Amino acid sequence: KLYVLGDTILEGNVTITGTCSGCAGGYVAPSVWAENSSLNTVSTVNSGRDVDLTANITFGISNTGAYGRIKLADDKFIYGSGSDFYAGTGSQQGTTGLHNIAIGSGSVATFSNSGQYNTAVGSNAISYGNSIADYNYGTTIGASPVGYNNFGNPRGTAVGYAAKASNGVAVGAFSRAAAYGTSIGYSTNYGVNGETMGNSVAIGHNALYSGGEGIIAVGNDAAYCGGVVDDIAIGGRALYGGEYCSNPADGDNVAVGYLAMYNGAQNGNTAVGNTALYSNAQTNANLSANTAMGLGALSSTTTSSNTGLGSSAGASNITGTHNTYIGESAGQDGPANLTNATSIGAKARAEVSNSIVLGNSVAEGGNLPPNVGIGVTAPTQKLEVNGGVMLKNGGVSQPACSSATRGLFWAAQGASGVKDSVQICAKDAANTYAWRTVY
Repeated sequence: KLYVLGDTILEGNVTITGTCSGCAGGYVAPSVWAENSSLNTVSTVNSGRDVDLTANITFGISNTGAYGRIKLADDKFIYGSGSDFYAGTGSQQGTTGLHNIAIGSGSVATFSNSGQYNTAVGSNAISYGNSIADYNYGTTIGASPVGYNNFGNPRGTAVGYAAKASNGVAVGAFSRAAAYGTSIGYSTNYGVNGETMGNSVAIGHNALYSGGEGIIAVGNDAAYCGGVVDDIAIGGRALYGGEYCSNPADGDNVAVGYLAMYNGAQNGNTAVGNTALYSNAQTNANLSANTAMGLGALSSTTTSSNTGLGSSAGASNITGTHNTYIGESAGQDGPANLTNATSIGAKARAEVSNSIVLGNSVAEGGNLPPNVGIGVTAPTQKLEVNGGVMLKNGGVSQPACSSATRGLFWAAQGASGVKDSVQICAKDAANTYAWRTVY
């Protein structure tokens, strides 16, 4: 034995040419002998003293795939194999793949396959037996429950606790992304369809929680109940899907604004503005082909083919169809079930189906009912026309003259050799209604 007190400096090589008594396994000169538990050990008895390395520690790797390792307490290891690098307890063992990195307790556990260019960082990241098979180019950063497969398919990127990506990008705890999808935020795209329905973008807490195909959901709980395909929801709880997810969207809907289209929809609806097309009904199987733009526009509508443009436009409509409301509060306090009615102007209100109303009928807030001008810029009468007005019956039957038709002009075209006639429905002094001939 050789005992040295103090520093010992060796310059040059030390070569053993004879036998090595006590060396485990022998050696082949001039190689260094095989390691055993009592040889090749660096230790210190002073807890305040460091071991300083000024050069590399090199661990040999045999051509059969054995690992060179640095072993730490509690069976934690840092080691490499070929182009792979692993650090942690139970991290990656026995792989035949290349260029993989695993850091963390249990990360890429039992990765005995040929996957390449994968990165796993975090406790149990990409854990679940041989779940990643031959998957390539995957990245997982974040811890996961034991036995949870948060890797998915090739080329997925998952960042966050229990995040999971399959050919997509998922960032946030419990977020998921299927093929070509992007999910950012807590529990985005988390539901049963989150791993199978792709091409979606979900950004925000619980956005697109139940999953969907080709959907864009941006905002807290946006499109929460998911949908079928090609919906766009931007805003907190926009296109939510109704209480208890009773009516998830059916496709081709656009909802922009807080609570816009909150209770879900069928298809082909557009709502822009807070609470637009909110709909008070819990199940809206008939809510389709509506357009609402403005705060609360068409907010109570539960049917189809209506248009509301302006704050609270069409807010009174519930079951009516093919109606148009243009202007602030157009249709306000009007019937809830009209068909083919049009109200144009602030607070304009049609009260019967198959009618068009221009402007409000009574003074609203000190404003007089408007005058209508055709070909003029400053009308002074309820209807002022610069040019001719043509009256034609078009084969329509002349109605009876009554208090309901009082003041109606009627023009009739005569046959060949018969003059035309113009009549007006009017009441005489005896309170008798009759058509009076003007010409």
